[in-house]
Amino acid sequence: MFLQNRLHKALLHSGIIPSGGRLLVAVSGGADSVALLHLLHGLADELALSLEVAHLDHALREASPDDARFVEQLCRDLDLPVTVVRQDVREMARQRKGNLEEVARDVRREFLEATAKERSCDLIVLGHHAGDQAETFLMRLMRGAGTAGLAGMRQLDGRVVRPLLSFHHEELVSYLENGDFAWREDESNRDFSSEARSSAVRSFTISSRFSR
Repeated sequence: MFLQNRLHKALLHSGIIPSGGRLLVAVSGGADSVALLHLLHGLADELALSLEVAHLDHALREASPDDARFVEQLCRDLDLPVTVVRQDVREMARQRKGNLEEVARDVRREFLEATAKERSCDLIVLGHHAGDQAETFLMRLMRGAGTAGLAGMRQLDGRVVRPLLSFHHEELVSYLENGDFAWREDESNRDFSSEARSSAVRSFTISSRFSR
């Protein structure tokens, strides 16, 4: 309840999700997005929110169909409408001759925008948290971004809302555990993120030493 009250106060203070809004919540099945959905579901009546869920199966992992089924069952349990689409992102990256990670991000954005339009949703809600924000800032710094590029992710960016940027992943996991809420653990994604973050930190530290 503490996290839910904290999110409620944050939303009232920021106004990024107005009362009566129709929201499309992107849910991968991982801890962050599942916590986001439960938190918003707990506030839906009080804020008069209408929630819909969207899940994109990138077809990149053997377990991805299980993630999709998990999200579908979660939405049945919460009595929420859900849109699930499977895309062969690896093949799309080959066709577009692009980086797999970048193409996956583009395909996800296109899917969410199209679904929001089709379902008449006002906002697209993502589960990015404080750790994602720090990682984004660090990666942009490493790539030599200018002042504008170092701003990081915004809570409200057009129709995209990130209400959890002041929350930490550990807090969200604790919330799920205390509420006895299940989620899907993506080991490959967790390992990649951890490795990328550690590599970036090491590189930044070395670079800083030689730039003094």
